[in-house]
Amino acid sequence: MPLVTTATAEHRIGGSQKVRDRNCTAGDELLPIDLFNKVSSDTSRMGTDGLLRGSKPNIIVIVADDMGWNDVGFHGTNEIPTPNIDALAYNGVILNSHYTQAMCTPSRSAFLTGKYPIHLGMQHLVILEPEPWGLPLNETLLPQHLKNNGYKTHAIGKWHLGFHKKEYTPTYRGFDSHFGYWQGFHDYYDHTIHATYTNEHGYDMRRNMRVDWDAKGKYSTTLFTEEAVKIIKEHNTDHPMFMYFAHLAPHAGNDQDPLQAPDEEIAKFSHIIDPERRIYAAMMSMMDRSVGEVVNALREKRMLHNTIILFMSDNGGATVGIHANTGSNYPFRGMKNSPFEGAMRCAAAVWSPLIKKPQRVFNDMMHISDWLPTLYSAAGLNRTELGAIDGIDMWKSISDDEKGPRTELLYNIDDVWKMGAIRRNKWKYLYGSVTKKDHWYGTAGTDSHYQYDVDAILESKTASALAGVTTYQQIHEKHNNFRHKPLNKTDYSVQILDSSTVQRLREEATVKCKDREPLNISPEYICNPSIAPCLFNLKDDPCEMTNLANDHPLTMKIFKDAIEQLRKTAVPPKNIPRDPKADPALHNGTWTNWNDIEDIQKEKIPVNILSPLAIGLITTACLYVIINITRITRMQLRTYIATFSLACLAITIYSPVCLSLWGLCWLSIFVILFGLIAISWVHILLSSRHKGGLGIERVQQELELFRNNLMHDYDLMKTKSPQNHLPVIFGRTLDSLLQQLLDYIIRDYIFYYFNKYAYKPELTRESIKEDMWGAIEVLHERFSRVDHAKLIACDVVLKITNHFERIREAKSLVAESDHYPLFKLSPHLLSKQKELEYLRQVSELLMMFLLPRGYLLSPAKYFLREVLTCKVLYPTIDNITDPDYFNQNVLVYIEAQKVTAAIHRKTFEYANSFEDFLKLIQKSNDVELLKRFRYDIVTKIMQATTLQNLKRAKGVDPDVEKGSSGTAINKSEINAARKLKRYITQLTFAKKECEKRLGELGWDVGYQYQDEKVLPLSSILDNVLGRRYLTQFLETVASQGLVGYYTTVEELKSAQRKNWHQIGAEIFYTYIRNPTGEIKVDKSTKKRMEAFLLGDKGPEVFYEVQQQVVQIIEDKYYQPFIHSDYYKQMIIAIESEDVTEVDGTASLEERSGSGDTAAQDNSLHVGDHSNYARKKLDQLQEKLNNKMQALQALKSSLKPESRVLSILEREVEWLQGEKRQLEAHLVRTEIWGENLGKWRAVVQSAEVVDEKETLSFVVIVDMIEKDSVEGEEEITSGWVVSRTLMQFQELHRKLRPLCSNLKNLELPSQSFKFLFGKNDKNSLEKAKSQIQKYLQFILEDDRLNQSEAIYSFLSPSSEHLKHTTPSTKKSKFSFSTLFKSNSSEQNSKDSTYSLRESEDEDISQYLDGLGSVDSGDIKFNGVSGKIVDDVIKSWWPAGNLAGPKQERSDDTKRKTAVEAREQFINNVPEVLITLVGTSAAKNGAKKIFDTLQNKMMNKQLFYDLLETIMIEAFPELNINN
Repeated sequence: MPLVTTATAEHRIGGSQKVRDRNCTAGDELLPIDLFNKVSSDTSRMGTDGLLRGSKPNIIVIVADDMGWNDVGFHGTNEIPTPNIDALAYNGVILNSHYTQAMCTPSRSAFLTGKYPIHLGMQHLVILEPEPWGLPLNETLLPQHLKNNGYKTHAIGKWHLGFHKKEYTPTYRGFDSHFGYWQGFHDYYDHTIHATYTNEHGYDMRRNMRVDWDAKGKYSTTLFTEEAVKIIKEHNTDHPMFMYFAHLAPHAGNDQDPLQAPDEEIAKFSHIIDPERRIYAAMMSMMDRSVGEVVNALREKRMLHNTIILFMSDNGGATVGIHANTGSNYPFRGMKNSPFEGAMRCAAAVWSPLIKKPQRVFNDMMHISDWLPTLYSAAGLNRTELGAIDGIDMWKSISDDEKGPRTELLYNIDDVWKMGAIRRNKWKYLYGSVTKKDHWYGTAGTDSHYQYDVDAILESKTASALAGVTTYQQIHEKHNNFRHKPLNKTDYSVQILDSSTVQRLREEATVKCKDREPLNISPEYICNPSIAPCLFNLKDDPCEMTNLANDHPLTMKIFKDAIEQLRKTAVPPKNIPRDPKADPALHNGTWTNWNDIEDIQKEKIPVNILSPLAIGLITTACLYVIINITRITRMQLRTYIATFSLACLAITIYSPVCLSLWGLCWLSIFVILFGLIAISWVHILLSSRHKGGLGIERVQQELELFRNNLMHDYDLMKTKSPQNHLPVIFGRTLDSLLQQLLDYIIRDYIFYYFNKYAYKPELTRESIKEDMWGAIEVLHERFSRVDHAKLIACDVVLKITNHFERIREAKSLVAESDHYPLFKLSPHLLSKQKELEYLRQVSELLMMFLLPRGYLLSPAKYFLREVLTCKVLYPTIDNITDPDYFNQNVLVYIEAQKVTAAIHRKTFEYANSFEDFLKLIQKSNDVELLKRFRYDIVTKIMQATTLQNLKRAKGVDPDVEKGSSGTAINKSEINAARKLKRYITQLTFAKKECEKRLGELGWDVGYQYQDEKVLPLSSILDNVLGRRYLTQFLETVASQGLVGYYTTVEELKSAQRKNWHQIGAEIFYTYIRNPTGEIKVDKSTKKRMEAFLLGDKGPEVFYEVQQQVVQIIEDKYYQPFIHSDYYKQMIIAIESEDVTEVDGTASLEERSGSGDTAAQDNSLHVGDHSNYARKKLDQLQEKLNNKMQALQALKSSLKPESRVLSILEREVEWLQGEKRQLEAHLVRTEIWGENLGKWRAVVQSAEVVDEKETLSFVVIVDMIEKDSVEGEEEITSGWVVSRTLMQFQELHRKLRPLCSNLKNLELPSQSFKFLFGKNDKNSLEKAKSQIQKYLQFILEDDRLNQSEAIYSFLSPSSEHLKHTTPSTKKSKFSFSTLFKSNSSEQNSKDSTYSLRESEDEDISQYLDGLGSVDSGDIKFNGVSGKIVDDVIKSWWPAGNLAGPKQERSDDTKRKTAVEAREQFINNVPEVLITLVGTSAAKNGAKKIFDTLQNKMMNKQLFYDLLETIMIEAFPELNINN
């Protein structure tokens, strides 16, 4: 049979046939006949897999620079497609635990030498551009070893191992050729590099030792790819080839333009929002295409069948910081140049037909130094030639899927930065760190708008080429093993890649972690390596989230000793400081081997014998100077210089002929005469007419003309009228205040310095003002996109909560130790200088985001930065965080509140008529009077609306002549109802006019002032209790179906699409078609609903009717409801529910003591379970009622065999079962809570489950009611649960922060199943007794047995019933705990405080914003206007910059503090008193006030809030997005 397989052959991939010829051209053959026949004939060298044995394989090493773990598709990201790299990985072996060094130079030195950098002196930093050091010359590198064994060696791209002398460059270190650059990076197009920490700048692109100027302007990745393809095509296949292809991509270029890619490539990634990440993706795509071109070139050269291809990154991505490229190391912690996994666990894969078991993931440890012995072994060379190295031969493990021999791995030991790490098996020990590189960086790349294209991988050039090699291997397997039997796909040892294999390998290679950066981890498990060493279990915690150092002190000691032993073998770092002679400006603008040039210059050059010509020239020059010395001119001076230049040139002329003295004399005379004539002639030609001082005058005239033109143009520019009208941003009033503030800032802070040096600075002043106004506009636009509700209610509240939590934890140390409470501050608050440096960074960020780019150029950048930092930000922050400033403002605010309250108590008299009253409103300029008008109007509207609804309930409707019952109504009653309706209309109009006038005077009309207890209808309908009481009220007027319709439509909105028609049918037959229903719809609406049921239209018609239902409820029943007893009962029920939750949490904290710091989420009272179950029961009951009502309606409308009816019956049955479970759980929870301390748990048995091989315990939980006379216990209730050892350990972890004595209790070891057999009864009994002792302890402890964690653990209820809904009280700290007093405080002054009497309450405070808005807020467009006006008045009184404030004495500050404390405590808001009680509210206020008396703590809180707000306004700063 013919054995021909070409690139156009059809083969099955993923179950479908596709002709894969799009990447092939005519004449390209994957498996040429002649090659096949040649190999087939040499059976003595042929393996069973069809590959040549005995010949050395070609080795291709492709290195990516600074590529992140999650920047290739085979690790789980969908963001950046890398089809060629993925195809290489999936066809070969994915190295999932491949480690490098944390930076470029150490990684490359370890790869080429097989040694750890500490044994080379390369362990610290990298070789910076002007530093004269490199990889030691006494080391033999991988290309040198291979060259000695017949390999042709080539290097392409990056070197970065030294170049100050030629001996350190690639062609002197074993490579036959090198095309690339010697430094660590360069610009992708012009190939220049700007030194990292200095100002040197030069060209760096070499072909061997020669500077390659022809490469300038071409993209680096393309250049390197073309060079690699060219070398492969020109290679003589009689010799094996080693190619070291070190890409520049995706390393950043120079800081001015770090990320670069062709525009057409960038356009392919428009789906990536981050523009820098978009360019990075294009850079990755170009490198991926390069991999495909290299593999395809190997295929065309017929070298692929005997080649090893290794692809890897030299270190993790540089997400942020210097040379940042946005690389993603997700999900690992850290980034380039850190001791964490994100820096050194890097993407790598290897492919070769020599690998016996490909298409798999290799999870054993491998270090980059292992590649020297591994590749040596794969090439069949003698391993002993390599000498003593650190690398381990991993070829057998990679090829045959054997267990990896490496059990220990040294990350690094850097004694300069005091940083290092080591791993043994699953344990990793690290110490020291680099600032700001210890977090979790990068994106997951799994957003829904990203798609992983498997077809692109299977159709890539790499996949096509490797498929041919696989086919080649299968042909030989077929002829050697399967000649006489049918073939199946699984018969072959190697398969062509298909989609199922891709998905399987991708899933195996994706590392998963529970959370990216845990926020609620216990402090003892947080790793801060700059303070103390850390220990991680990488098997269970690959993302390094939980520091286990405190749990394993012996392991820490072993690792510390191991580090010390390795340190003894280390070579000191060879780093040498910058050499100024390296400056490219000294070497034709290129980075070169400058020390070689210096050596050449140091060599002595022999002095040549002066020739007669030289003597003649020098003599002529001397005579000419002597003759003309007294009348030298400028032109003559040039002649002299030319003559001397010729003379100096003549000195170097060497004449080997010995002339006689006579000949020398004649020749000298001839040269002298010729020289005089020649010089005179040149002098005449170069001389011009004498002009005296005319030249100087002309120059002066030209300078004056230039100055006049310059000033004239400037005056023309000045005559242009500046922009008189800046765009409106906030409003007329606030904008004018902000513009006034800008004028003052520019005048007193910028032009105070600038005015002396500016020429007519008015235009400059206007330009700066326009730019700053533009900055405010940009800032406003950014904040308009912020989710304000989330920012205030979540982010800001969380920051404040965490701040007070940390303060409370710090104070709790007083009870445990003798020292003063310690509060950890941010590093920038440790000194004024650090704080100023931090504010300079903030200022630069603000300038970068808000101002035009011109302000970022020096010196304007530094000038404006210093102004913002030293004159604006620092004084402002220092002032507002000063406790004395806070105390003064407390007194001012409380005094203003008292004045406001007095104004509210004033009364007014209405005008004689409605028209006069409207005129009074329209002419009034008194804001407080208008607010009082509005309050009284709203009160009367409520009264009149209530009366109107009562009449409607009796059937008296002004819109109809007859009542709803059909009986005639008295005409006088109808007239009275109409008058009442007109009265309400007038009041409503007056209210709108009043609000309109208030808006004209600056009142924020959009802010709805209302009583807190008057809930809007939307809030009532969104609350389960609200809907229940509203339904009960509507039942009195037979309109309860309105709420039912609303609830069912809400269910329709949140339902899956497949359930739409089921719910729609329930709505239609229950509320629309039912003739007794109160929801009336016209025929067209009903037809649209029927069309939905038939599947012709969407559910929008139900939503429209829902809006009508809400409007009916609001118009007819809302006002009567809020004045009914049902509303009062609803408010009481809602408040009691909330108070129960707060009191449940607080009561536990009171029992625990106010100084307790362990009030975590696992310390929640078990009553939370009961509260959660009650809420869920209410929701289920409501849903069950709706379903029952729908079922009854459907039974009367549909046939019994209807599918809709059967589905609804099953839902009702399920809901009833769920309700029974909830009721049982509720009863069980209440019994548990009522009998705390009476429960016991008995371990019945302990066994090892066969399936999971884990230790499991059967526990009987029961309650001891009482003891009988005989001493026997009476058991009243209980249950049986089964729990594993891992669940007990998880419970122990939750309870340990609550009780320090728990640490003394031992649980069975996790390694129980390995140390003991499951039939070892003694071991099982010991484990059983340990668990019994543990349960007995936690159930007898009065504090622990109230924990939510214990009840969750021992309860037999379903898991979804055990967890409470997320709430703020699950935090370690809540404001309810703040207002709970200490036991010593509860007895003090309780009798002196009492709740405010109801008759003293002013309802206008609730209608008008709880009295919290004073007159200043209204006059200046709300709080913002007030703040701006206060700043202007305090800093620029009377329009002039205020002088330094008079320093207040300490006695004055203390008196102010005492008075402010008293006022602050005695003026607690009524809402707070109502919520937590008088005593608790005052104690809480006291704690808050005392906490705010520490300036540094105030600054810490301020900066925390500032960072939170800046991240929201500038999401670019958020590194987790």
